[in-house]
Amino acid sequence: MKFKRFYTNKKNFDVKFKNGLNLIYSEVKNKKTEHGSGKSTFFKLIDYCLLAKPDDKFLDEENFKDIELYLELEFENYSSVIINRNFKDLDNIKISFEGKEFETKTNDEAKDLFRELFFGFKKEDSTHLSFRQLISFLFRFENDYDDSFMRKNMFNQISRNLLNLYFIGLDEKKINEKNLLVKRKADIEKLISGLKVYIKDNDIEKLSNLKPQKILLEEEIKKRERKLKEFKVLDEYKDIERESNIITKKLEDLNNKIFVESENLKEYQIAYEENTDFNINELEDFYNSIKINLGDNVKKSFTEVVNFNNVLVKNRNEFISEEVERIKKLLAQYNNEFKELEEKRSKNMILLKNFGALDEHNKLTSNLESKKRELFEIESLINKREEIKKYTDLKKKLEEELEDINSKIEKNFTNNESRIRDLVILFNKTFERIIKTKGYLTIDTKEVKASQDNNIIFKIDSEKSKSDGIEKAKVFSYDFSLLELNDFKSRISNFLFHDGIAIHIHKEHITEIFNMILEKEGKFEFQYFLSLNSDKMSNYEKYSSNIVLELSDDKNLLGFDF
Repeated sequence: MKFKRFYTNKKNFDVKFKNGLNLIYSEVKNKKTEHGSGKSTFFKLIDYCLLAKPDDKFLDEENFKDIELYLELEFENYSSVIINRNFKDLDNIKISFEGKEFETKTNDEAKDLFRELFFGFKKEDSTHLSFRQLISFLFRFENDYDDSFMRKNMFNQISRNLLNLYFIGLDEKKINEKNLLVKRKADIEKLISGLKVYIKDNDIEKLSNLKPQKILLEEEIKKRERKLKEFKVLDEYKDIERESNIITKKLEDLNNKIFVESENLKEYQIAYEENTDFNINELEDFYNSIKINLGDNVKKSFTEVVNFNNVLVKNRNEFISEEVERIKKLLAQYNNEFKELEEKRSKNMILLKNFGALDEHNKLTSNLESKKRELFEIESLINKREEIKKYTDLKKKLEEELEDINSKIEKNFTNNESRIRDLVILFNKTFERIIKTKGYLTIDTKEVKASQDNNIIFKIDSEKSKSDGIEKAKVFSYDFSLLELNDFKSRISNFLFHDGIAIHIHKEHITEIFNMILEKEGKFEFQYFLSLNSDKMSNYEKYSSNIVLELSDDKNLLGFDF
């Protein structure tokens, strides 16, 4: 694919791109043009056309409220695809194919379309990588240079691993499967731990005979029920007896309800006191585990994620509080009903007592209730023990699956050893040409346990000591080596946007980067977009033909002050 043109409805703004090196250049006359001419904003506008959220820091609503953006691209099956987006309708985008009328699509529809156009994924393809995740890997902005393998939009190591492996050309799907298994295993361990709250470790041996105890109790209860049923009083008191028996049954039911709700109350109270510290690493794991692709239109900055989590925690605690209050009210209702029934039964029992039947009836009833309570508790313990066994077996199965998938990951690395080797060589070749010293790229799975979710080792070292310039050269060398590794093919990536990287790289190293890209552009179809100031260009005349947008004190982007 190819970026052809970027223009707006504003006159005198039409940027045409070329193969190879595309420079967004600003002449530095004072501090204003060093950081305020609009270079970063230009990159942000292109990213916005590719369905990024508007960046408030760069894309001021007042400046852009009347601007219509147009980005023209070329793909294998289309010579012209024009994307039109503005800042009034953030939920929709317009697209024109081969000069035809613009079609309006929702952002979600456009993401599916773009994922196919840019990366070859059809909508029905099973993939956990969204268009915005993929395209963001090819854009680096001012805060994206601290780590060669990370971008600020990657929430955690899992995102880092998946995206790097995809662009290297390895099987990132196995890594994702493993991460989901690790998350499921952790969830099951929490369930087992929660169930064991009710069965103390030192009581487990005593519980080994629960099922025989249950059988004997059930038989004992049947006998006692028959005995109570056969209990006789004088004919004139049979109605009182029947009513008392009905009341006794209601009291038993209420007693069981009170027990169950009391247990629920305890569980909610324990849950309320549990630690709810936010772990941002778990957020994306959760999204992946339920196979919902949220996309960048709902991904939040770290602060927004924390705020969002706080709302979730608040809602959770409010829900638990409401449940606690509901159960307390329900228990109060049950207890009142229990008290009223007890009083009514007591009156009946007084009448029955006058004929010598009360003591025996009370004894039979009390013994029956005691045995039913004992049976209820045994059944509860049996169920919990069976659940623990079920989840323990499932945990064991997941551990076996983790071992299996870990061996498949290592096998995939072994089968692609030559590809990793080529990338290591390309990285060193690029880095050594720029910095004049060797650079060492490491990508490995060794010594990674099956239960860990940080499956891949990514590391870069060099023979020279660390400095901002060397670290940024590592970033460029890694990104550009990925392009070259894939022969600059569009289905993986054949373009790269670097904004702000030149600030920290020496002028002579920038020149070497320019020369290297110019050598490649004669052999391959690719585009490298770089923003820089004039103090980083050693020979304006030599590279002026690669400047696609020139800004200055008198010529800020779109005439705006940034």
